[in-house]
Amino acid sequence: MESKSDPAHIILKIPRRALQLCADKLPSGVTVLMVPPDAFPPEFIRLPDNGERCSVTGMSRTWLIERIRDSRKYGTAIKVHHIRSKGALRGVVLIDRASLVAWLAEHDEPEWVNGKMPSPVRQSRS
Repeated sequence: MESKSDPAHIILKIPRRALQLCADKLPSGVTVLMVPPDAFPPEFIRLPDNGERCSVTGMSRTWLIERIRDSRKYGTAIKVHHIRSKGALRGVVLIDRASLVAWLAEHDEPEWVNGKMPSPVRQSRS
């Protein structure tokens, strides 16, 4: 009789050479699916250079820096990692992709996105 529950799936990121070495040691019935590394979204994204856009959101470096700063003040923080070598003055800023996507999903779209333009503010002439 066939089981109606799905079998458990485990995803392991194993270098190709290591998989080739241990392939004969896998139990029978185990299916190995080879997927290129770029098929999985990265865990971290790099803060884009000046003038460049984020590969995940398409937003500018300044926009990301402002959202990261504001997220710390107002609730769910976008996780950021600063990495630099010992004694180095500059380093790399890595943004946790999952926390950035979660933060974006958590915030409502402004009214103008749904076709409702805000009423213009009229300034009186003095």
